Amino acid sequence: MANTYSFTKAVSLTDYQPAFITGSKLQSWNWQQFTTIKQSDRLTEQVFSYTGLGLPRQTGEQNPFYFDEMRELGATTFTNVKYTLSTRFSYELIKYDKHVRDLMKKAGKTMGESHAYLRDQQVAQVFNRAFNSSYPMYDSVELCGSHTLDDGTSLDNDLTAASMSFDNLWAMIDHFSLSTYNHKGLLIQPKAKWLVCNPTLRKTVEKILETDREPDQGDWNKNTVGNKGIIPVYCPLITSTTAYFL
Repeated sequence: MANTYSFTKAVSLTDYQPAFITGSKLQSWNWQQFTTIKQSDRLTEQVFSYTGLGLPRQTGEQNPFYFDEMRELGATTFTNVKYTLSTRFSYELIKYDKHVRDLMKKAGKTMGESHAYLRDQQVAQVFNRAFNSSYPMYDSVELCGSHTLDDGTSLDNDLTAASMSFDNLWAMIDHFSLSTYNHKGLLIQPKAKWLVCNPTLRKTVEKILETDREPDQGDWNKNTVGNKGIIPVYCPLITSTTAYFL
């Protein structure tokens, strides 16, 4: 006698639950902490910066005031580009996908996730290209290079190559305090806030930032980096496993 077990295809004992996508709501690293998202409906836009004023000069009684000039600096150009991604389903698949249900909606969702990953990747390129002279800033010098400021002061924001360590992180903090100037040659002393690196350095970074004592030292000195409020940001899309940015 024919029964459901001998005619399984006819009665379709198999029914699929709704399909799912692994890794939904992708975000490969937390670049939003220090990045501004700009909206634009123009193909190309430019912004420019300008210098402030230098130091005042001593002026005698009834002598003319000292005048200093503000100057425009080079322009930075934003150019909008378009990225596309598509897929195809046959008419029959769309018509008979009742066991999967709403496959097109799920395909649209995964397209959005792919674009989100691309955006993560593009932000990481700022760091991947930081030492590459083929990707200069407005002054034709790569991000981590020696920049000549408007008054002639030299500003080199890449230090001597050194592995991640407590002392070398302190050297970077000192660099902020002692070697950063504005375009009039005035020391500005910005405060370091984020430490960006590949996750392979996470163990070392956490040892430096989260211990209460200075790591890897015989002396029981207090950890003087831990109170600086530095926030680690781990980016797996940074190709170098040794480079780190403060």
